[in-house]
Amino acid sequence: MLEHQVIKASAGTGKTFALTTRILRLLALGVEPERIVALTFSRAAAGEIFDKLVAGEGSAAETAQKEGLLAISDASAIEAWVDQAIAANPQAAADVREGGKKQKKAFGFMMGQVMQLSGGAATPAQVQRLLQAKLGQS
Repeated sequence: MLEHQVIKASAGTGKTFALTTRILRLLALGVEPERIVALTFSRAAAGEIFDKLVAGEGSAAETAQKEGLLAISDASAIEAWVDQAIAANPQAAADVREGGKKQKKAFGFMMGQVMQLSGGAATPAQVQRLLQAKLGQS
């Protein structure tokens, strides 16, 4: 059985490469995808988790989950937030679809709306891809 592995890294140190390599290695060894977890935290979230760990309030994973600090990458949840933001903001959605001067600002607004609906937990890259696909920007 493979042991759990912690990869500690700052921005720009190659943690995405390290995580991706580790996940691919696990898959190649036959580990079922649903048994693989990769967690990353923003600097602010990491600080909150560290403070709670020092205070003895549980493990990093328990603390992150309890405090709502885990990023959400569930495609169906993110898609629901994207759909909700588009429905609630038809003019901004139209501005994105039409292009022109208002497109960039409207897209940023829509990104913000989805992130707000998710409580800041949605993975921004996934939000961006879904918004682009749904608003004809791919």
